[in-house]
Amino acid sequence: MAAAITNTTQLADAIKKLEERRDRQEVVLRESFHRVASEIQPRNIIRNAFRGITESTPVKSNLFKLAVDIGSSVLSRRYQGGNSGHLLQKALGAAIAFGSAYFLRKRRQKNN
Repeated sequence: MAAAITNTTQLADAIKKLEERRDRQEVVLRESFHRVASEIQPRNIIRNAFRGITESTPVKSNLFKLAVDIGSSVLSRRYQGGNSGHLLQKALGAAIAFGSAYFLRKRRQKNN
């Protein structure tokens, strides 16, 4: 407990200490407000969410595999080319499609 204040100098000292404490708390509160305000800006929310996703190793691995799957799918469709295109181009497209399907099947079996 605080000591009892018996004279005006002790009262003035106590008031001064309380005002200094209030000023320190005000500075801390103001800094906290600015930090929170900057964290809830839309660009920071998106950046922090993306950083959290990309720093996670399993998620990063799955994103890489997904990108490879999409890339191989795009390549195989491009090289298969429908009626137009050369025979070699169609064969390359079929090989890419077969290879990506094979690796997808293997990965799904491994995950199950």
